[in-house]
Amino acid sequence: MGVRRVLSCLVVAVIIVVSISPSLSEAPLSRTPRWALMVYMDGDVGAYQPVEVQAIYHLIEIESASHNDKLVKNIVMVDRTSPWPGVTNSNTRIYDISTSNRVLKKDMGELNMGDPKTLSDFILWTMKYYPASNYALVLMNHGNAWKGACQDNTSGEDMLTLPDLSTALATVSSSTMKTIGLIGFDACLMSYVEVAFQIRQYAKVMVASEESQWCVADGTGGWPYKSIVSTLTINAATMTVEGLGSTIVGAYATFWSQNPPPGGFPPIETMAAIRLAYVEDLVYMGIDILSASLRAFATSYRSAIQTCRASVETFNPLAGRPSLIDLGHFVDLVSSCGIPMGRAALTSINTINNNLNWMMITSWHHPSGHPNFHGLGIYFPTVAQQLAADTDYSTIAFTGDPFGAPNWYGFLKAYHGIS
Repeated sequence: MGVRRVLSCLVVAVIIVVSISPSLSEAPLSRTPRWALMVYMDGDVGAYQPVEVQAIYHLIEIESASHNDKLVKNIVMVDRTSPWPGVTNSNTRIYDISTSNRVLKKDMGELNMGDPKTLSDFILWTMKYYPASNYALVLMNHGNAWKGACQDNTSGEDMLTLPDLSTALATVSSSTMKTIGLIGFDACLMSYVEVAFQIRQYAKVMVASEESQWCVADGTGGWPYKSIVSTLTINAATMTVEGLGSTIVGAYATFWSQNPPPGGFPPIETMAAIRLAYVEDLVYMGIDILSASLRAFATSYRSAIQTCRASVETFNPLAGRPSLIDLGHFVDLVSSCGIPMGRAALTSINTINNNLNWMMITSWHHPSGHPNFHGLGIYFPTVAQQLAADTDYSTIAFTGDPFGAPNWYGFLKAYHGIS
């Protein structure tokens, strides 16, 4: 597991025993609902109170949505920092919110939401006691692109790194042979190619934002769960995985088109629903090949590349030197900045553009912000010191997998003069 200090299977023929024991009227359902929505809600954020308040607000939102528990099961694991009402602990809890009455199914004690086992146990428990035709998983907390999401401040600021995330999902896949249709991130800065590549084998659709998600002190902000759950419930019989992705993006767009960001921040919200089936070709046949050309010219054409980097759409306005850029816009700029491109590089540019188009189910950005938004970003720090400090970038699948894009990491190092 990775530790973060800033905000920002064995496969054999055996019976898999999940470490979470049944309690509180648990029994597998006799009828199979159409959908099970699993929300991994990490409100254990220490002094950053708005995220905890937002988690509790989201519980109320889901309660107040339209429900049909024969078709949709809403199962939420929530952790918090402050004590629960009426008790002296802030234990992690699992709720069934498939009706307007929130039902406590398990008090888990204090769990580390940054531990991949906590995530895999929750998914396995839900799949066992709430079998469904389709599964969607939402992770709610802080996000920081390739560094991961779901930081648990009372567990040493541990967080789910991307390797942690794929470890948890691989455990679920090998234990159940089931596929999660949609993985969504109700978190900042997670619609990045590094994230999509890491989870590509374990879901069909990813929903996330390239930009920060605003968190308001009264709990509003993030995803509008009432609208999302209601639309899923009303259309559950015919709702596809891609349809749910579009529903989430549409609900987010409607909410943030009508509600200004807090604290005077500019309206820069984004959201995208992405088909993960196209990620491997995008990365291996597109980004990696283009990166090999950029790496070869990183010194001789540094000025041209630097101009592209200075002009590209960036995200995370709270960062002093934003290191996250829009992938599609960068490729557009690079293709016309004077770098000599051979046939392989030109073909890779077409591959990137085609796959970005094919993989995008739907996307949205606030009309007042990010005019060059394409829906999927990539890491490109502006200064060598940051790249040198971000050594964990080499541990993710995007840079370490032979069918990933190790040349992108090589290009970044060559551009910044790091051996």
